[in-house]
Amino acid sequence: MQDSFKVDADLLWTAAAPRFAAAGGELAAALAELRSVLADCAEMCGDDDPGRAFAANYEPKSRLIDEAMGFASRGVAAVGEAVRASADNFSGLEEANVQALQRINPEP
Repeated sequence: MQDSFKVDADLLWTAAAPRFAAAGGELAAALAELRSVLADCAEMCGDDDPGRAFAANYEPKSRLIDEAMGFASRGVAAVGEAVRASADNFSGLEEANVQALQRINPEP
């Protein structure tokens, strides 16, 4: 038996792509909530030597996490757009193949 490849473009549009878009939105919302909570803690390190030492280690890592979460939320949303584009491409290819076959063997 020969392996085959099948794409359900409608299902990609209606099920897969929206899930990626939703997940990207949820990550963005979580990041916004994290930023809000951390903004309320801006002075948590204090003004003494131990506080400054903690801040020196904490703040750069906090920025890295913020950047990574932003990248992740945008990346997941971009996957949703890529899934939609793939669905469009497969649909267009299918239509082009049908038209090519009809030119080769037109219906009476």
